[in-house]
Parts: sequence; C-alpha cells; structure tokens
Amino acid sequence: MMENYRAGIVTCAKEDRISNLPEHLIDSILERVPLEEAVRTSILSKNWRYRWTTMKELVFDQQFSKKFAKNGAFGHNGFIRIVNKVLFFHKGPILKFHIHVPNMFLDNFEEVDQWVLFLSRNGVNELLLNNSNRRYELPSYLFCCLELTKLELHKCCFKPPLEFEGFLNLEKLRLEDIDFGARLCGTKFNLPQLKKLSLLKCTNVYNFNIKATRLHELIVYACHDAMLLRLLDSPCLLLVSIAFEKPIEDFVRVEEMNLATMLSNLSKVEYFYINSYFLKVRYKGKPFMLNLRSSLTGVY
Repeated sequence: MMENYRAGIVTCAKEDRISNLPEHLIDSILERVPLEEAVRTSILSKNWRYRWTTMKELVFDQQFSKKFAKNGAFGHNGFIRIVNKVLFFHKGPILKFHIHVPNMFLDNFEEVDQWVLFLSRNGVNELLLNNSNRRYELPSYLFCCLELTKLELHKCCFKPPLEFEGFLNLEKLRLEDIDFGARLCGTKFNLPQLKKLSLLKCTNVYNFNIKATRLHELIVYACHDAMLLRLLDSPCLLLVSIAFEKPIEDFVRVEEMNLATMLSNLSKVEYFYINSYFLKVRYKGKPFMLNLRSSLTGVY
C-alpha cells in the first residue's frame, strides 16, 4: 500500500509539466488569465507561491474593480487595499499596466498617485487609466514614464510640468474626457514616434499642441475647440476622422477653415471623414462624407 502511495506521488510530480516550463512561458500563461486567478496560483505549491509576483503585465480591469469596489476602498478586500497588496509583493519591471478606477468614495487620489510613481520606476511601456470617478489630476510622475509606447487616459486633467518636452517613444495615444486647462498655453510637445492619436470629448483642446511627423491616424470626436489645422500638420497622415456633436456655430472658440485648406497638406490621406455638424454653416446641415477608398468602420 505504501509503495503504491509513493509511486502516485512520483507520477504526479512527473506530470507537473507546467512547473517545469521556462520562466517566460509560465509568465505568458499567467498573463492570459484574470489577475485574481493568477494570484491564486500561489497556493498550488511552494514553487508557485511567488510566481505571479514577477508578471510583467498587470490588468485591474472593470470586472476586477466592480468585484472589489463593493468592499469600499480600504476595507477588508477593498479595491485600493487589494491593488496596494499586489504592487507591494510585485518584483521586477511592469511593462503593461491597466487600471479601472471605479465610481466609489475616495477622499483623494493619493493612492493612485503612488501607483503612477511606482510605474515610473518600473519601466512601464503600456499604461491604460480608465477613470469612472471624479476627474483626476495627473501627477508629474506620469510625465517621467519616458519608455511609454502606448498611453490611454480617461477623465483626467492633463497638466505636465513645465520642463516636460514629450514622450519620445510613444506610438499610440488615446485621450478621452481630458481637460487640458489653460496652463499649457500652446506649448508644443515632441512625439516623434506617434502613429495614432485619438481625442474624444476633450476640453480646452486648443492648448494641446504636438509635433508628430510620423502620425498616420488622427481621430477627433466632440472636441469643439481643437485647433485642427495644427493637428493635421503631419505629412504621413493616412486616416482622418473629425466629428462634432453640435453645430460649430454653437461654440465660442471655433477655428475658421475650409475643406481645401484642410486637404492641402494631406497628400497621402486614404480615408477622410467629417460629419454634417462640421459643415453645417456652409452646407445647411447636409451630411458630407469623402471616402477615398472604402468606408470607415470601427474608427473609435
């Protein structure tokens, strides 16, 4: 009987093929399951106890925040406390970090500031901050994340420090419900690697000025004070989509332009879309769409 029991243990050990995989493959497996499940692998064995702590991708998505936000911010299994614990035990670089800040009571965003500081010291490449709480003023630490290649922000105040010159490695930038405020004063930021820019429902966009000579895609939705001619000043643009929610005469700050002016510098453009509100003054509200190849689908 004892011999059979020992044989069973040996067989199980031999069949634990996952534990014997190379480190990078184990990390890849853990990153493909929800973060909560990845952390739970720590109870499998001593070998697995700290496996999750070296994951290079951490995703606290909306499903995660919904589950823990009901426990409050700092209560037992509260949202803030859980995120803090994960980051406290984490070791090594974090290349991808997604966080959804739920609509819950928060005295301030001090903890979120600390998360951003932590990321700035760990070489983050991809950062997605989806905020469903009140508007969040981005800390200066964010603008120290110079290794970023992808950045998505929602419901934030964009106030970089005066010495900030740009993100030199950023390729994709998506900004939704962002307030650029008056502090920027048209300061130009250098984004030499930027390929895709999306501005959705942002305010004070006239203060947002970038130099992006490699920009391929520009999407502007419901940003009624955007300086479009300035944003369109890129020789590599292939796709342009501009849409308003209201007639342009309803807004105080509107940039005067005509279609010929807009298209004059777009020698390589393949897809160009503007909705009826953009041309309402001149064309009496009739929709206008210019499509040089095929229809726009899934732009936003």
